[in-house]
Amino acid sequence: MYKLECANQNQAALGSYLALNAWILYVTAASPGPQSCPSVCSCSNQFSKVVCTRRGLAEVPPGIPSNTRYLNLMENNIQLIQADTFRHLHHLEVLQLGRNAIRQIEVGAFNGLASLNTLELFDNWLTVIPSGAFEYLSKLRELWLRNNPIESIPSYAFNRVPSLMRLDLGELKKLEYISEGAFEGLYNLKYLNLGMCNIKDMPNLTPLVGLEELEMSGNNFPEIKPGSFHGLKSLKKLWIMNSQINLIERNAFDDLTALVELNLAHNNLSSLPHDLFAPLRYLVELHLHHNPWDCDCDILWLSWWLREYIPTNSTCCGRCHAPLHMRGRFLVEVDQTSFQCSAPFIMDAPMDLNISEGRVAELKCRTPSMSSVRWLLPNGTVLSHASSHPRISVLNDGTLNFSHVLLTDTGVYTCMVTNVAGNSNASAYLNVSTAELNTSNYSFFTTVTVETTEISPEDISPNYTCFPGHICIHICIYSCTCFLGHICIHIHMCIYRYTRFPGHICIYSYTCFPGHIYNCAHNSIYSYICFSGHICIHIHIWTRAHTCIHTPAGVALVPVPGAPEQPQPVRCQDAAGTTVSPHPHQDTPGSLSRVGIYAAA
Repeated sequence: MYKLECANQNQAALGSYLALNAWILYVTAASPGPQSCPSVCSCSNQFSKVVCTRRGLAEVPPGIPSNTRYLNLMENNIQLIQADTFRHLHHLEVLQLGRNAIRQIEVGAFNGLASLNTLELFDNWLTVIPSGAFEYLSKLRELWLRNNPIESIPSYAFNRVPSLMRLDLGELKKLEYISEGAFEGLYNLKYLNLGMCNIKDMPNLTPLVGLEELEMSGNNFPEIKPGSFHGLKSLKKLWIMNSQINLIERNAFDDLTALVELNLAHNNLSSLPHDLFAPLRYLVELHLHHNPWDCDCDILWLSWWLREYIPTNSTCCGRCHAPLHMRGRFLVEVDQTSFQCSAPFIMDAPMDLNISEGRVAELKCRTPSMSSVRWLLPNGTVLSHASSHPRISVLNDGTLNFSHVLLTDTGVYTCMVTNVAGNSNASAYLNVSTAELNTSNYSFFTTVTVETTEISPEDISPNYTCFPGHICIHICIYSCTCFLGHICIHIHMCIYRYTRFPGHICIYSYTCFPGHIYNCAHNSIYSYICFSGHICIHIHIWTRAHTCIHTPAGVALVPVPGAPEQPQPVRCQDAAGTTVSPHPHQDTPGSLSRVGIYAAA
């Protein structure tokens, strides 16, 4: 009995031993061989850090340990990254491929790099963004593509890596095109470098709602316009040095309400618009040095603002370049005793307007570019360019724009213009009436005379035919405005109603400067509009020089000597029935119903 029990125990022990050995053999077979370092590399930290720099490598060496977290392959001669090259490196966090000769990265080249945090591809020969290779890099935070001969950045170039927080696209000196949707999907991006890319127009950065730092230095931006930084409500640091900036338009920085640091050094700025930095409530670091500042009345507001808001750093913001007697003085040292300044003047004041409900409307208020413009609405609301309103906005030139007017918009609108020396205001009355379906009732002024003649078939162009039963109109306006408080406005509006045939809208606006002889600019806009719900628009703009001469009878328009021969004028009638001629234009439409509208102020 005892022998039988011992035999059973020995048999059980043998079975366990055999099972253990089988498991060990299975694990050994399923596991990779012992970790080793490629002979052309150096490894440390238990093979988690592998460095293969300056080894003359033409391809990624095989045998990189599977537990590698940091892989440096910089300064070699690698030209191609093939698909699945790094497939077994599931723990890799940093991959450095900079300063090679990489021309192509295949789709799937970075497959398996589920833990990759940083990818460096700078100083290579890539001509396109390898968007397809970025698939499945769900943890990628930093991407460096600086100094590659990339020629364009297409739409959705980085939408496969929405996790990106830092993107370096600096020194793309061959870059010619950035798509409007290039940065779509990068809602987590915090830092973007587009410096030294020869960019001439600010790209669309609106998708970058979380962007905090933007480097744009070393480009070529002659002007910075309002809307250039639209949507960048989180931006804290902006660098635009050495970018040939000549002009920053008013309201250009209104979207940057969180900005803390702004660097505009080493540009061609001579002045800045009044209150340019007013929306930047958190700005504490400003660099304006190495600009040719013109220290006159337009710089006084900036000098005061620097003393008030940047008091601890008088050297931050440069010195006067002109006039000669001011050269070398710090901007913060300029004060009003150095100049004799006057309040701003309004070059194109708003005019009373009668308009039908639902139409687009504009109230002009053109002023010197260095002054600030705000509008006071009938309900007491004050609007500036940065204001948010569903229908009403202040355009870059100071114009108050209505996307569509309502009856409740009726009232007095006041344009308020400010500079360091004072304020100027101008008001206009907007009268909104119930919309009329009959186009013959369209009226902008008060005196109307109707003359009807027969249409000449040969005068009708067959190229712009409206649908049967639809009506097109032709409106022609010109005006001459004298400044410095003297207003002399002479407006003719001729309306041609065409049944089933095209109409035009041409607006002639003459701007006259003070003196006995006035120089006028002539701008024409022709717009073909077919009513009854069908719109077909054609626009043509041309200019012609004229001279405005003061006469006892008013303002006469005569051609400038040497100007091109003028075409035949369209003739209208004023309220008294006297034939008057608005400025000639190049169209000679067939005559139907004519409505001549005359107004003088």
